[in-house]
Amino acid sequence: PVTPPHDLVGVTLPGGWSVTNKTLTVPGHSGGYFSVGYQCTSPTGSVAFVKAIDLYKMMAPAGPGFLASLTMWLQEVRGEQELLAECKRMDRVVTSIDSGELRELRGTPLTIPVPFIVFELAHTSARAAVLGSAPPSMGWRLRTLHHIAVGLWQMHSKMIAHQDVKLSNVLLFPGEIGAKLS
Repeated sequence: PVTPPHDLVGVTLPGGWSVTNKTLTVPGHSGGYFSVGYQCTSPTGSVAFVKAIDLYKMMAPAGPGFLASLTMWLQEVRGEQELLAECKRMDRVVTSIDSGELRELRGTPLTIPVPFIVFELAHTSARAAVLGSAPPSMGWRLRTLHHIAVGLWQMHSKMIAHQDVKLSNVLLFPGEIGAKLS
């Protein structure tokens, strides 16, 4: 059965974001096991990325450690929201624009809400750029490496360790914006 986090296309989230389409999962893509990605549009027409946290999947494993496991996942969701708030002014770290909980889906109250985080929309990832048909130039590589080093420095200056720096967590934005850590 399709759970609510996988059925958000056409829904308007609290905050006015309209979910327009689900992000396709690319073979070999890492991350996103406990979330579902979508594109969304603000009431003013801005396009963004929304990460819907799948608490349904987190609750699936039953057993003696169920409550401890659920508590850990809920703390992780809350921790991510707090971390993103701390990183808000860092220009080399992806910015969260909004967050909240969907408590109703198409007029039906949800037993388990769907927490979500809205992010600025990247053009692509460094992983996709590196694995593309043409290898990136040396200038692009050095510029991207510089952007990521600055992002790490910004996080470290706030006593935050990234712990998962990899190509798929380096997002690329159009124009002069360049690369940011996610």
